[in-house]
Amino acid sequence: MNNIIKAEALKTQIEFAYSMKKFTCLVGGLGCGKSWAIPMRILNLLKLRKGEALILVLAPVSEQLDKNLRPLILKFFRTFKIPHKVVGRYHDIIVPYGPYKGEIWFKSCKNWETIVGFTTSDFIIDEFDTISYKNQVEIWDRCIARIRKNSGLPTTGSIVTSPATSYRYTHDLFVKGLNGKPPTNTKLIQASTRDNKFNPSDFVSTLESQYDSELQKAYIDGKFMNINKLAAYYAFSQLNILRENYVPKKLQILVGMDFNVSPLCATVGELQSDGSLVIFKELILDNANTEMMANKIKSLYPKADITIYPDLTSLTKRATNAPLGVSDITILAGEPFKYKIAGTRISTQKDRMNTVNGAMAHNKVKIDKNCKELISDFYKTERTSDGKIDKSRETKHKPYGHLTDAAGYLIQRLFPLTVRTSGVVRSA
Repeated sequence: MNNIIKAEALKTQIEFAYSMKKFTCLVGGLGCGKSWAIPMRILNLLKLRKGEALILVLAPVSEQLDKNLRPLILKFFRTFKIPHKVVGRYHDIIVPYGPYKGEIWFKSCKNWETIVGFTTSDFIIDEFDTISYKNQVEIWDRCIARIRKNSGLPTTGSIVTSPATSYRYTHDLFVKGLNGKPPTNTKLIQASTRDNKFNPSDFVSTLESQYDSELQKAYIDGKFMNINKLAAYYAFSQLNILRENYVPKKLQILVGMDFNVSPLCATVGELQSDGSLVIFKELILDNANTEMMANKIKSLYPKADITIYPDLTSLTKRATNAPLGVSDITILAGEPFKYKIAGTRISTQKDRMNTVNGAMAHNKVKIDKNCKELISDFYKTERTSDGKIDKSRETKHKPYGHLTDAAGYLIQRLFPLTVRTSGVVRSA
């Protein structure tokens, strides 16, 4: 049985499945084969422990357990004809007899406070670096306190994860070390998407077309990266600035809008025949409200077909000086403007920065040279230590941070990153 699995597996999957170091980590790019390594490791641990295995499998949220991990493990067991049954309210898996006899329990890391009151022989945490650093420490400490079930072999803990774009606890555990001491009795396995022969032939090139060179190191090559030390829009360069005077067609106008009051900012652009975007005007209105900006846009482009790409947190917020129940979106979409509104999903700052950097790196966005405040904002906007946009530069009556937000809403919805992560299609 194990020889059959090895024959069909990748080298990194085999390394992870058969490692008996105290702590093992498989970190890799998107589609590198991490997920299949989990049932392979489970099967090997079940066999080694000869009926005494109780393996705790954790994922960041219950949905990931229900839709990805548990179905994957069950599919693996059916494929290799491992007798099993699903039991209890948490749908744990029991192998009742045979050489792989043992139990597999499931828990969500979201409820990490409940990782108490039981003992296991091993634990496996999936996508560990999608969890906040603070919670990672709590989860890890609780898990290592649980692995004390005596089966005649050393207990183990392991992690499977895509690398975060900032150093998380996985990096501390397997690279940096803790309390000034290097990692001991650990094994770090790094897997590249490029090495997975089972992916579609165009999978890597598709990822390369979406991510900038820095994110490719993490999401394709499986390298630990810390882009928090970089500028927020590090992929923006002189190549994204149009040096000649751009003459807009003014037929279909696309407007990214941020609803800060003073100033209220918007960026105006239009698509080109090759699908790229040119942002050719910046609008900065001091002491303004949404209706004033809407009138300004209408006066500039009275005959154009106008679509607004706004900050979607304004879907439910009351507009400044507006009657109760009237939001910024209501004003833009209603009489007399009737602007089209693009987007329904509120995304994170990190997603927006990643999308903008990807679009800039692949030359999908150009900025007219006369948008001087926007260009300055792209160059100067920085990140905080936890990877968010640094808002400390924001000053009343100045567009710092607001213009890039406005442009970001537009760029993100025109060029979304759509990749498969952790078995779930995720749109940035």
